[in-house]
Amino acid sequence: MIEEKDVLVSMRDGARMAVRIYRPDGPGPFPTLFASSAYRYDNNDLPAYPMFLWRETGPIEWYVEQGYAYVRADARGTGFSEGEYEFFGRREQHDLYDISEQFAQTEEERTHGIQPRYAIVTKGWLRASHQEIDPKCSTREIPFYTHEKVTPLPPGKIYKIEIPLQPIAYRFRKGSRIRLEIANGDSPVTDNLFFHFYRPDKIGTDTIYHNAEHPSKLVLPVLRVA
Repeated sequence: MIEEKDVLVSMRDGARMAVRIYRPDGPGPFPTLFASSAYRYDNNDLPAYPMFLWRETGPIEWYVEQGYAYVRADARGTGFSEGEYEFFGRREQHDLYDISEQFAQTEEERTHGIQPRYAIVTKGWLRASHQEIDPKCSTREIPFYTHEKVTPLPPGKIYKIEIPLQPIAYRFRKGSRIRLEIANGDSPVTDNLFFHFYRPDKIGTDTIYHNAEHPSKLVLPVLRVA
């Protein structure tokens, strides 16, 4: 594994964000995972401990073994990054976009069918047996579940399940592609930090229907910029 330490990336306002890059030992290109945190990236060198087995970074060595590059940034005003820290401030949001732009996929990679680098925009969870919706708190885009009643789902039937996503605003560049991952347990991509171990009798198989009779859809509200 190759480590590139203290790489400085310029933002739109001139401040420089510090990133550390972990990548396979080879010419590349590599699909890239990106993360930013106020907990400085030089803590990645510390040994793991029971509460946080991977120091909020996920298993970096495992990512690289799978052929991914991993880019870890210190948030604005923390660690080795310049600027003033603002908790979830607008400038920090701009920084996430500006850094990801540095690693945008080239047309050559697209032509050769190389999987693009990606950023995790949002995610959602739902226990399928919790299907009771509160219409007063629900909106057209986001269902609100009461979680007061458990209704087991008999196997062998087809059910419509609406999974609410965490609200977030994200600007997609022209030409961006949206990837949707569906998992019937913790996702190895997005839930590595709080990964749970399931008993064998708790691991099931889901069939996702996506056809004219049973259409699947991803609802993403679009906000117009004034």
